Amino acid sequence: MPFRVILQLAELKMNYFSYWIRSQPEWWLTFKNEDTTAAWRATARREDYLQDAVTLLGPTDNIENALEPRGPRYALHVLMAAPVLTEYQIDWVLAELSDFAARRVPWAHVQVSLYCVIVLSNGA
Repeated sequence: MPFRVILQLAELKMNYFSYWIRSQPEWWLTFKNEDTTAAWRATARREDYLQDAVTLLGPTDNIENALEPRGPRYALHVLMAAPVLTEYQIDWVLAELSDFAARRVPWAHVQVSLYCVIVLSNGA
């Protein structure tokens, strides 16, 4: 795999990991808890978040289609073939959570989605 593609896939994995964390119920209340972050780190190392993130995105919202027109299953295969996130990359994702928590709008039940220009609501 060319180096540039590996970097793009690593960034995509980081985005998916962050999105997976931010899809957890009330993540903003637990993201500073050491036990929680240790569990999230283990999930990142095992790459368990990838399948969940692809499933959460659903068939029409997934960014894998931009990567490969054959859809999410092929993209998941490609992502799994890319190198596992490094500790530095995992640290980066966990450090960004403070910013994502600060950008939540609790009274409107809105938070930033996988794409920073799109917000999510829990429907309340």
